[in-house]
Amino acid sequence: MSHEESPHTDFAIQVGNFFLLLGALLFLLFAWSDQVAQNAVAASRNLPYKMLNKTVVKAPNFDYFFTSIISIVIGVYLRRKAVPPPPAERFSSAKKFFGKKEKK
Repeated sequence: MSHEESPHTDFAIQVGNFFLLLGALLFLLFAWSDQVAQNAVAASRNLPYKMLNKTVVKAPNFDYFFTSIISIVIGVYLRRKAVPPPPAERFSSAKKFFGKKEKK
């Protein structure tokens, strides 16, 4: 196998990035729905009995959670085809200056 990327794998990598981003956003929506659920339960404790059934959210929306997990798995599967970047040449001048000294 060559390390050259074809247009098809480049597109697959971009789609993988999209699914990773989508999964992250859906997970944030799940976390937000959980927070809304906790606030609704806390607010319902102060309501009269007749109004308890009118609370909008009583539990977090797990559809967001499961969809985010599926999106992240698809994104990782498509993204793993990416060629790793070349090693960085950071601190190359420092490595040359402080290079290994031979012991006598």
